[in-house]
Amino acid sequence: MLALAWPVYWVALIPVILFEGYIAKNIIGLEIKESFSIAATSNFVSTLIGIPLAWAVMLLVEIGAAYIGQFLEYKGTIADIVTFPFMVAWLPPLDNVWLVYLAFVILAIPFCLVSIFIEAYTAKRMLKSVEMPIIFKWSRTSNLLSYSIIIIISAIYPYGVATNT
Repeated sequence: MLALAWPVYWVALIPVILFEGYIAKNIIGLEIKESFSIAATSNFVSTLIGIPLAWAVMLLVEIGAAYIGQFLEYKGTIADIVTFPFMVAWLPPLDNVWLVYLAFVILAIPFCLVSIFIEAYTAKRMLKSVEMPIIFKWSRTSNLLSYSIIIIISAIYPYGVATNT
């Protein structure tokens, strides 16, 4: 899934920087140029490092869940539904493209959580005089909003593709 998701986040980088820069201007109270500089730098770092890091953590979760599943021997539809969110980092070959879209949406959650912390840390290094709670408020707010938009678009996108085929 990293090979599918990561390029999408690189494509979304410019609109996300503009959106989060505007939020930085309002929450942190920065000048426009500085707010976009903070948003650009922190989002570049979180896209470069955070997305693969979150994916790797999810892969470890998946490996652990598969290992535990071997011993518990749960099988069937209910078990598949319950375990699916923990198995989205590396999908087996699937006949159902909808599960790939669902995995993309589910992966946005750990990506968002990691981005919040990486962007706050990166911004704090650039804004030494601004208190961390204010920076964290910006990072949390802007990422929750950005990822909500990405999730909504990702949830709607398959329907547009399905109607065009």
